[in-house]
Amino acid sequence: MDVALEALREGLRGKKCTPDQILRFAHVDRVERIIFPYLEALVLTNPSRIYPRPFTKDC
Repeated sequence: MDVALEALREGLRGKKCTPDQILRFAHVDRVERIIFPYLEALVLTNPSRIYPRPFTKDC
C-alpha cells in the first residue's frame, strides 16, 4: 500500500498525471471508490503544488 501511495504522490507532484486522469482510469478499473479518498487527501493537502485548480469529483 505504501508503494502505491508513493507512486500516486509522485505522479501528481511530477505532473505526469492529473487527478482527473487518475479518477478516469480508477473508474475503468472499478476502484474509484477506493482511490478517491486517497486522491482527495493528497490534492487537498497542498493543492497549489499539485494541481492548479480546485479538485472536484465531477470533472
